[in-house]
Formats: sequence, C-alpha cells, structure tokens
Amino acid sequence: MKRYLAVLTACLLGCGLAGAEEKTEAKTEGKTPAETPKKEPAAAEGATPEAEVAVRSLLLAMVDQDAAKIKAVIVDNPDSKLLADTMRVTPAQATELKKGFAGMKFTYLKKGDKIDAPEGGQATVGDIPADHLLLLGKVGEETMPLPFYVVKTKDKWLVDAGALIAMRKAAGGGEPPPPPPPPKGEEKK
Repeated sequence: MKRYLAVLTACLLGCGLAGAEEKTEAKTEGKTPAETPKKEPAAAEGATPEAEVAVRSLLLAMVDQDAAKIKAVIVDNPDSKLLADTMRVTPAQATELKKGFAGMKFTYLKKGDKIDAPEGGQATVGDIPADHLLLLGKVGEETMPLPFYVVKTKDKWLVDAGALIAMRKAAGGGEPPPPPPPPKGEEKK
C-alpha cells in the first residue's frame, strides 16, 4: 500500500481511510510535493536510534489504539487520548501500516532545511532546541506529512506530539473519526 502518507493525514484530519482514498485518487493527475524527488538533508549531529524508536512506537501504538503505549512515548499532554482514537483502520490495513512503520527510515532535519508542507509549498526548518531532534519519516518512497519533534529527557527520548494533537483537534474537534468501510471481500470480525 503506497498510501501511508494519505492514511496518516486522513486519520489525523478525522476523515477516516475513505477520505484518504478520495484524496489519493484526486492527486493522480499530477505529482504532490511529497512525491517530488529532492535531495535528502544531512543527518543532524546527535542522531540516535532511540529517537527513531520513539517515533515508530508512537505510530504503532496509534494503529493499535493503545492509549497507555502512546502516553509512554510522548511528552506529557492532557489530550494524548485523542491519538488513540485517530487510526480507524481494518485489521488488514493495520497489518500493512505496522509493516511500513516498522521499516520507516528517517532524515534528521536541521535549521535551514526545506521540507514539503502538508498544505503545499515548502517550509524552512527554524531553530531546533539542543535537547530536540526533528525527524522526517519515510516509508518506501513516501514521505510522512509532518516531521516529528523528539525530546531528550533525563533517561529517554519522547515524541512531542503537540502538533499531531493540535491537528487532530482542529480537524475533528476532539471527536474520533468514524471507522472506515471494510475493503471489498474483507469481513468485520
């Protein structure tokens, strides 16, 4: 499934997987900014696999709708439960998403790097605090819609999910999206 970007964006925006399919079909005539080949930014000083594990763990917990696991890998946020209600996918879609997220590669962004903005155009990375990393995930050839801020705490790396939560709240007012219709031939369990 070459739809990780569409699925994650649709789930965060609260329109479920059916919305992701509609958006994907609407873009088939031309390339989206995320599909445009670009030079990968150099890895930032302090690159660490532990930060990548935190991002992967968050995405996998979102697919599982596991609020406790989400809370364990993000900076404390009173609205963290919204992330557990974000991914509404079928079991087959969940399996495929988990496989893609587990193999996700990361680019470590630094000040001045240019990235494709979800709404189109480009954004320039600003200052990144010394105890933060800004990671841009890529599944296969598909770049994620938003970079992830990862914060170094006393003993581990945590994802600052504030932007994800704000995006979800703005799109759905805090209400979970409806579950997607099952694909043809797949039955509900």
